[in-house]
Amino acid sequence: MTMEYTLSAGNRKMGLSIREIPGGVEVVLDGRAVAVDMVRIGSSQCYSLLVNGRSYEVQVQGDGENYEVVLGQRRYGVTVESDRARMLKSLISSEQKQEQAQEIKAAMPGLVVKVEVKEGDRVRSGGGLVVVEAMKMENELRAPRQGVVKQVFVKRGMTVDQGQTLLVIE
Repeated sequence: MTMEYTLSAGNRKMGLSIREIPGGVEVVLDGRAVAVDMVRIGSSQCYSLLVNGRSYEVQVQGDGENYEVVLGQRRYGVTVESDRARMLKSLISSEQKQEQAQEIKAAMPGLVVKVEVKEGDRVRSGGGLVVVEAMKMENELRAPRQGVVKQVFVKRGMTVDQGQTLLVIE
């Protein structure tokens, strides 16, 4: 059976596959097969690690997902997440984003020349919401997702500042 994981260390993400084979395990890191042998040293969190013929002493402390790995004089914060857990988190996160209210803000200062929706209107992703004139150009703000307009804070003729909330979609 092959176990699939995603390792995150800083801004870097790597795919990790571990498969039991006769006489040990096969490790594939970011698509490259890696010869790995690891032995725990006593009852500590210290391990002797042999990677592609090179020997390392590594200290590992963690809680099942988040680890601190000490290799030589360097410390690394590493997150280990199974592909299944990552997919579940992604699904839950996208559902929560759909349920949460989203503020639509002015990208730059300007004059509201048209408000295309009112409170209670259903909007679809990409639908027009507000037109703001800035630097003699009209910029139409569109819905980033479908939802219902919860509040409208502007009306035609109003001047708005950069970052000002124009309306809220739920």
